[in-house]
Amino acid sequence: MPTRTPTAPLYVLAGAGDLAVEKLRELPTTVAKFPVELQEQLQARVNVLRAQAKGLPKNYRTPATAFAFQVETVKTQVETVKTQVGTLRSRATDLAGRTSELYDELATRGRGVVGQIRRQPATRKAGVQRKSATTKAKAARTSAEKTVQATVEATESAAGQIG
Repeated sequence: MPTRTPTAPLYVLAGAGDLAVEKLRELPTTVAKFPVELQEQLQARVNVLRAQAKGLPKNYRTPATAFAFQVETVKTQVETVKTQVGTLRSRATDLAGRTSELYDELATRGRGVVGQIRRQPATRKAGVQRKSATTKAKAARTSAEKTVQATVEATESAAGQIG
């Protein structure tokens, strides 16, 4: 697990951007699969409903039979909800762990992207130009300070001679 640093969010952002570009490139292939997957899911649901329909009584001979059937149906639905709640809790726990892992993965990916950018010739050239410009600016500031100091001294000297 990488160490979390103050720059980690920036690396995560760079990694997320890189991942987004990768996924956008995969999107046409992924979208082409949707209709087939949806048809398969729909057919599976139809099969489940057909199986459930076979278990229904053909006719309700007495209200007591109908009521008993409804009670059993409600019990089945309650058990299904309980199972789904447990599944959701498990998924939430898994998701929390995966979120932390994803953050670290994106930070690592972002460090790689930033490292590649730093190693590019254009980036290195810009760094050299920045250093050169900084040096020139400092020299100009020093020269200007000396000129101002000389002007102040000359003005004070001239004022002293007049007065």
